[in-house]
Amino acid sequence: MTETGAAISFDRVGKSFTKKGVATLALEDVSLSVAPGAIMGIIGRSGAGKSTLLRMVNGLERPSTGRVLVGGRDVGAARGAALREIRRDVGMIFQHFNLLASRTVYENIALPLEIAGIAPIRPRVEELIERVGLSAHRDRYPAELSGGQKQRVGIARALATQPKVLLSDEATSALDPETTRTVLALLAEINRDLGLTILLITHEMAVVRDIATHMAVIDGGRIVEAGATYDIFSRPTHPTTRSFLGGVTGLTLPAFIAGQLQAERPEVEAQEVIRVTFAGNHATDPMLSLLTSELGIPVNILAGAIEEVGPHPFGNLIIAVDAAQAEAARAYLERHGLLTEVLGYVG
Repeated sequence: MTETGAAISFDRVGKSFTKKGVATLALEDVSLSVAPGAIMGIIGRSGAGKSTLLRMVNGLERPSTGRVLVGGRDVGAARGAALREIRRDVGMIFQHFNLLASRTVYENIALPLEIAGIAPIRPRVEELIERVGLSAHRDRYPAELSGGQKQRVGIARALATQPKVLLSDEATSALDPETTRTVLALLAEINRDLGLTILLITHEMAVVRDIATHMAVIDGGRIVEAGATYDIFSRPTHPTTRSFLGGVTGLTLPAFIAGQLQAERPEVEAQEVIRVTFAGNHATDPMLSLLTSELGIPVNILAGAIEEVGPHPFGNLIIAVDAAQAEAARAYLERHGLLTEVLGYVG
């Protein structure tokens, strides 16, 4: 569903490619809205269609069906001057930086302004160099920069024409974890200071966790889950989402437990394996200790993690309790605002 006033809207978008007479469907019936000033993360595996979706926002791809709107303007229908105007409002940063090796930091950032015929150039470029923390490197060439510094040049260049929307195409996947954190912090600062709408694609759920206010999961060319990042982290509904979350939120069962798990409770003495989601006010409360002390039910913790999603504490624990006492344990936890899910049984 698209929304009036959205910065970016995908309205029942489909995209197919034909190669050697064979049509391949890359996107199917995609409807998604990105509110002004939001940071929307789109996560999916390779080949899921996320890059195709991103490229439609600046007209590098056109939808086969449906519409893509930027600030209410139909990108797919725009041509000539109208398309150039939309593209000035859409900046893009790339996974592999795409800097010109023969131009300095200053000259790379100035390039979009030169192409668009926007003047004066120098004050704008100097402002951007300072914003991304590269004042000491303004006259260096890309070969003299680290990966993080190159990406900062890419971000400054994307901001040169004062866009309203910033697209990020796997912008941190070529960087080490520490550099990734600094680049994401810079993007969050830009979003906060400039009110810029950011649409980023990634295959790393940690990136979405650390920066995105909203997220969408794409699988097989379809959006399978979308909403506020915190809501999806705390209540994932689609198997693809759960798969991505497993690496960052303690959702994954240890292999030795997964190998023993049974869907039905066995006749013999057994333990029920339960996923407990801690969210909101109770995310850091000692609920399992209280469960044991108040109800006398021992709890075996199998896996888990406590994280922060935006400003909110959040976590998952996978526990095992005696199957005969499991219903009472789940009821206790749910009365205190926690979410529980039965994963199965082990003997």
